[in-house]
Amino acid sequence: MKLCMIATLVMCCIAVTALSQQKIRYKPVSIVLAFGQATQHAEGALFSFETAGQIKNNRIGLRIEGTTTDMKALNSAMLTYDRYFFDNDWVRFSVGTGIGDFRSTERGGCSPGPGSGVTTTRHDMKHFGGMFRIGVTISHVKLGAEYNIVPPTIASAVTSEGKISGTNSYANSYFGFKFGFVLGGGRIATAGRE
Repeated sequence: MKLCMIATLVMCCIAVTALSQQKIRYKPVSIVLAFGQATQHAEGALFSFETAGQIKNNRIGLRIEGTTTDMKALNSAMLTYDRYFFDNDWVRFSVGTGIGDFRSTERGGCSPGPGSGVTTTRHDMKHFGGMFRIGVTISHVKLGAEYNIVPPTIASAVTSEGKISGTNSYANSYFGFKFGFVLGGGRIATAGRE
């Protein structure tokens, strides 16, 4: 009887030790399709496509995103990096950053009107910017909040004689709130800690 109890105790200790050394592993490639809301001076819509490769808890990817509001469309392509924390069986938290190219297009609201003798010329429509974000992935659903840092667009008012009569600055940075679906990148196995 004592021998049976000792054997059971030893087996329990071995099982607990093995479980404590297990680590969740995920498929190395994933694609995220997301949509949501872009918030600047006015609210708008956004859509993004992101593909990434993952090594342990580090994820490096390429994000392509488009946003639109009443007055502006802003498209971007950037390299991203995310670090995952607090791995659970189905829930993963992450923080991330990125750098890349942004292109802005103003739509309406900038014409001074006929007969004014002034036209508006926009400059710096291409911008190099960055992004910071936090997120949570629940199984194959991803929720996230991002802040995209984009330099402003400078618009110059030019008279009919070709003289600059003034300049305006249009902000481009925006918050993004996303709801997305993760294709691939799911849990595959557990293994011992390396």
